[in-house]
Amino acid sequence: MDRITDPHFVESRGRGMSGRTPSGLGFSYDGKNIKMCDQLAQAEAKGLASEIARQFPQYAERWKRYKQGMPELDESMTLGLK
Repeated sequence: MDRITDPHFVESRGRGMSGRTPSGLGFSYDGKNIKMCDQLAQAEAKGLASEIARQFPQYAERWKRYKQGMPELDESMTLGLK
């Protein structure tokens, strides 16, 4: 796990006629891009990253750098306007 870098949310995206690539939790491992957990909501991915940091304190610094990205279109979003 010490070779994992750049934990982030992977947004779903269209693949032309064949449908969509589902969202998930992504990271780099030894220079390769890895995505796990299909059909994962952004809040679920953030929760997984937080839980990994909690369960494995030796890797917490790495997983606390998790990047959320933009919310999915079908997820609720709240704006704090003043």
